[in-house]
Amino acid sequence: MKFKELLQKVSFDDIVPHISRLDKNPWDREKYLIPYYKETYDILQHMQAEETDKQIRFYMDYDNAHYGEEPRVEMYLYEDDFESDYWPTNLGKEIVLGEDVELSDEEIAALCLFHITMYGFSPEETKKREPEPLNSYEEQALALREKQWVNYTRIKREENDLVYRPEVWKMKDMRMSHRNRMKRMRDHRQDMRIEQLKRMGQAERAIERILSTTRTLSREQLAYLFNTQLIQRDVFQSRTYDHTRRMDYLWEILTKYTAPDDRPYTHTVIVLSTAPNYPLTATEQQMFERIIAQFAEKTEVRSAVGVKADLDDEAELFIIKSY
Repeated sequence: MKFKELLQKVSFDDIVPHISRLDKNPWDREKYLIPYYKETYDILQHMQAEETDKQIRFYMDYDNAHYGEEPRVEMYLYEDDFESDYWPTNLGKEIVLGEDVELSDEEIAALCLFHITMYGFSPEETKKREPEPLNSYEEQALALREKQWVNYTRIKREENDLVYRPEVWKMKDMRMSHRNRMKRMRDHRQDMRIEQLKRMGQAERAIERILSTTRTLSREQLAYLFNTQLIQRDVFQSRTYDHTRRMDYLWEILTKYTAPDDRPYTHTVIVLSTAPNYPLTATEQQMFERIIAQFAEKTEVRSAVGVKADLDDEAELFIIKSY
């Protein structure tokens, strides 16, 4: 059975519990990514599989048994070029279970979705391997972090041939372990400033994105973001391939697949964008107001309708929550 055929057999709702169990960390990271896995699932459902002789192979890994852990199922990720291969090619690959491997269709689909999104949750994201240019706040944060590095190594970060030598790391750790009180206080102040600059950089990125899609909101109205303690950014895009269902899709993403977030947000910015050829209808505007009302119950909301040319007949929600 090919990956495309497998996806056509299983529903996303039946895959969700298995995705949620894949990432074992205290923050339950995967449950907050469920909306993005939903988008990936729908993109793959509408994507044509390419003919290929390649396979997606699963095997039972017994190596961890030496450390007292249970054997677990793994994939030949690098040998089969699954995480970095083109999505249409992955869809055309034959799924092969090795000896002793027992997985349900839903478990196989969950593992495949988990790994195919290693570099992004859409083909567009996976192509963006180069990081975006830093804004002024992010550059300041990086410069201060480099200064901390130089304080204990006397080596500038640009000198990569020296920075990554084990003896350099050992020297840095040794010198840091012998810091006096004044140096510890200095490092703490610098750490606090770095975190502040990172938040301001995040705020600047959010503001630039909002201003690039709408003129309804001004930089002055969004300037409060520079003084926030935390910024949560979410971008949801409909993947219906039918503009008449795009708002229903976004509503379902928000109400069914988005995990509750009980942090004490005080402000929310919501921008709903569409392509110029597919503006919002009166009915869609009403649905947007329902979305706004959900956030207005707990936070102060600023909202706007934006334009993004590359959305075609889909719609995008850009949400910034902060306190």
